[in-house]
Amino acid sequence: MRVTRSSMQVLLLVVLSWCSCTFAAASGIAAGLPPDFRAEYALRKAGIPIARAEVHLERDASGLSYRSRSTTVGLAAIFRNDVITEEARLEFDATGVPRIQRYVYRHSYRNTLREDHTEFDWVDLRARGEVKGKTFDIGIPPDAVDHFSLQLRIMQDLQRPHGDMTYAVVERDRLKSFAFRHSGDETLATALGRLDSLRVERVDDPRGSQVITWYAPALHHLPVRIEQIERDGGRLTMTLESLEWLADGDAAPSRSNP
Repeated sequence: MRVTRSSMQVLLLVVLSWCSCTFAAASGIAAGLPPDFRAEYALRKAGIPIARAEVHLERDASGLSYRSRSTTVGLAAIFRNDVITEEARLEFDATGVPRIQRYVYRHSYRNTLREDHTEFDWVDLRARGEVKGKTFDIGIPPDAVDHFSLQLRIMQDLQRPHGDMTYAVVERDRLKSFAFRHSGDETLATALGRLDSLRVERVDDPRGSQVITWYAPALHHLPVRIEQIERDGGRLTMTLESLEWLADGDAAPSRSNP
């Protein structure tokens, strides 16, 4: 079984992924973002566990760090012992609004390490970096976002009246458009109990895949289930298995576990 970047990441990124350029801010902390948290997700292919992902959001005096670490498990780990880490660094501007500054992707497998990175220049509106050893320099609009922290943007946007949501996304070395639609409300049975959720679908995937994400308002719109259905009927599913709030919050318990 081959576990690649597309199978381990595409769900977590929901771009996926996962409009407006700025975040709303209140008292120096972006309104609409969840408290600091640590969440663990399980990734299954055709019902078989193939990977686990741990996702963190943490604030400091100058901004936010959003990161994940994904590892293969079960039979997949026997054939491939992959570890993928991603981190997006957002810093507060003069008005207290966080904005993406740097994205880093690392993939280690056996004795090899691949590292890609993107730096965002908001003065000249450029995204510069390196992907697979090749440098790039592309123009970006003022509302651009990286494909990883886009998940945070969607979580914010779902707290306002929502219909179609379109984003300018820097993915690898290209600027792409991702469009999503709120397609209904559902109650899901999860490891944290039954949760009301907003069902959001990507509507413009050029690969022809169907990507659906369920966000739970009771958990500050954190994704609780992500599903990708390929054209051949293959199915990848990522589900929230545990959640720990790392900061005080009145709207959610301090710790939830399966």
